Amino acid sequence: IVPIVGLACIVLSGSILNEREMEKYFKKIKLQRHKKEFAGILGGFAGFVNGLTGIGLPMSAMLTTIYRLEAHAAVATSLATILIFSLPGAIVHLSLGHTNTSLLFPLLLGALIGSQLGVRLALRLKKAKLRKALGLFILALGVGLLFSFLKSFLEFA
Repeated sequence: IVPIVGLACIVLSGSILNEREMEKYFKKIKLQRHKKEFAGILGGFAGFVNGLTGIGLPMSAMLTTIYRLEAHAAVATSLATILIFSLPGAIVHLSLGHTNTSLLFPLLLGALIGSQLGVRLALRLKKAKLRKALGLFILALGVGLLFSFLKSFLEFA
C-alpha cells in the first residue's frame, strides 16, 4: 500500500501545483465534486489506510483537488477528520499494549508544539502560498514514500 499512497501523493501534488490543468480535467470528466457518497468512500478509504498503516492519506490534498476547497479549509477539514478517525485505532492499540508509552508523551508534546507553529504559519500565509506549500509537501511525501519502499524492496530482494 505504501507505493500506492506514494504515487497518489505525487499525482495529487501535481494537481495542486497546476490548478489550471486540473480544472480542465475536472470539466472534461464532469466530476460532480460535492457528492456526499464519494466523500464517504474517500473517508472510509482514508480511515482504512490510517488504521492499517498509522499514516493518514494526504486528505488535505484530496480535498483541495477533488472538492476544490481552498487550502485553509482543506487543511482544517483534514485535521478534524484525522482527529476523529485516528482516535479509535489509537485507543485499541493502547488498550492492547501495542503503544510505546515511553515515546508517546515526548511525541505528543512535540506534536502539540509543532501543530501550534504549523497552524500559526498556515494562518499567516496567503491562499496561493499555502496551496503551493501544500503541493510541495505532498510531492516530497510521495517521493519519500516511494524511495522508502524501493529501498526496503531492494534490501529484501
